[in-house]
Amino acid sequence: MFQRMTVHSEVLGEVFVVETATILVLLAVVVEQVVGIIKSAIPKVRNSYSALAAIIVGIALCASTEVGVLAALNVPVVYPAIDYIVSGLLISRGANLIHDLLHNFSTYAKTRTTVRK
Repeated sequence: MFQRMTVHSEVLGEVFVVETATILVLLAVVVEQVVGIIKSAIPKVRNSYSALAAIIVGIALCASTEVGVLAALNVPVVYPAIDYIVSGLLISRGANLIHDLLHNFSTYAKTRTTVRK
């Protein structure tokens, strides 16, 4: 849904990024919780397959919700599935990684805008 929004101004662009960032952080938290439940229910997942479970859940959530970090950052994506896979991999690493990553992108975008003026 958010990937398809047309942004016409810098103010709306910042709102768009904040909304997408919030969704990505929430999805990362959901992944952490779901994987925790899976690890409790299936003890074999706890050690050897924990990262794989997080990746699968992350990609599934991004694909089913159509949330992609590349499209949200206005990076042209020919195949949305690639965006969902990349986003799923990122959110599988956790909410802190997503927050830091989006903060760095936001800082970079503001710096680029300031330099252009």
